[in-house]
Amino acid sequence: MRDRPDADPISGAPRLSQFVQSVRNFGDEERHDLAHLRIIGETTADGVGGHRGAIVHDDSMIARRVVVDQCTLLHSTPESPIRRGALQGTLWQKARPKVGLDRERVRVGPCKRFDGDRRRAPIAGLHATPYTRIVLLRPAARKCCVRSFPVIPKPPPREGQLGFIYSPPYRIQGISIAGEQTAIHCPELDLAFDVGLCPRPVLTASIVALSHAHMDHSAGIPYYFSQRTFQKLGTGHVVCHPELEAPLRQMMAGWIDLERQRTPHEITALAPDASMRIRPNLLLRAIEVSHTGPSLGFCAVETRSKLRPEFRDLPQERLRELRLGGTAITHAVEIPLVAYTGDTEIGPCLFRDEFAQAGIVVTECTFFEAEHRDRAKVGKHLHVEDLKTLLKAWSARDVVVVHVSRRTNLAFARERLREVCGDDAERVHLLMDHRANRARFERQQAESESSVAVKGESDASSSSEPRDEDRALNSG
Repeated sequence: MRDRPDADPISGAPRLSQFVQSVRNFGDEERHDLAHLRIIGETTADGVGGHRGAIVHDDSMIARRVVVDQCTLLHSTPESPIRRGALQGTLWQKARPKVGLDRERVRVGPCKRFDGDRRRAPIAGLHATPYTRIVLLRPAARKCCVRSFPVIPKPPPREGQLGFIYSPPYRIQGISIAGEQTAIHCPELDLAFDVGLCPRPVLTASIVALSHAHMDHSAGIPYYFSQRTFQKLGTGHVVCHPELEAPLRQMMAGWIDLERQRTPHEITALAPDASMRIRPNLLLRAIEVSHTGPSLGFCAVETRSKLRPEFRDLPQERLRELRLGGTAITHAVEIPLVAYTGDTEIGPCLFRDEFAQAGIVVTECTFFEAEHRDRAKVGKHLHVEDLKTLLKAWSARDVVVVHVSRRTNLAFARERLREVCGDDAERVHLLMDHRANRARFERQQAESESSVAVKGESDASSSSEPRDEDRALNSG
């Protein structure tokens, strides 16, 4: 077979003109998008005639749409269950094959093994999920008719859409994908948490509270500082763990030689349990959390002055006398507004009042599958089972989940939240679940509009009633 001109020079297998992979039920004409596929090995189907073949790419390395005529399926299956790829040398599909096809398999050539996480796609062009074996098309005749023509390439995927959740009166917006980037922004507080990359809205935050220095949380810091100056927004300010202050300053010093200029910036170390005033009535408090390096959680805390209980029944004149006499008649009250866990494992730090009493908690939850508890412990991340425990202690009206892996299907994550957390799942929102969050916001808009309409009708009806003065004049 190696001497044949239409055979692959490496494997000796017939070329695409004889064997083509299919993901559709058999029809008169089938189309297949083959994007840069190399020869990945030989195929066998001993239970269905023992033919052999190969899946190849076009020699020009151009993606082509191939129209195959006169073909029959070894096994019919709908398109949606197919997952093409290589996992320990086997291609797979979800649906179980019919009896007699169990021996059918595809031996894949050089491919990277990735045991332990079957969902992780290899660098190669194909990947798989571990179900049952895939099937191939077989030509009905010795020679099948193959016509190919170039296909316009697909545009790049749309990425970078910010997640958005409105929890009156605060907006929680940003991007958070585990291992890639996390940047959370609360415009009403003029505060951001982390800046893995720097989406444009985050530039408006005067202060960035940095939880830890992993690159997916800190890589956007130089850009944040630079763009704040470039767009004349004022000097950017990053608050960090004391152990990170010197390395961050060294990083910014390294940009001086690269850019031939100094970028204005401000870096403040905030020790665990310490607070800094970011507004006259607003504190930013650092809370040490447990991750793989120096890490902080944060809480924006509002401070209010309230009359001491022992003075509540006194008249204003007496209170004025006491105050002028130097007596402290008020005491400070702290109200946690928005808390951010950063990357952390579960521990006593997450049961503090700053988290338990906050109106909004932004929390990481990286792992959702039941068998990934050990992985969460190794990486010092939260698992959905941990979230179940924390929700019992947190009174927040809204809990925003961030740092979900791109490998985690959001529908699966929602299902696991409902399954594990029960009724508490109703106040949990996935920041990057754009569809669910958009529907929630539209409901909020509709409720707001209806309440305004009802209020308008009430005001109109009350204004139409004659006042007492008018009744008196009319009676006169």
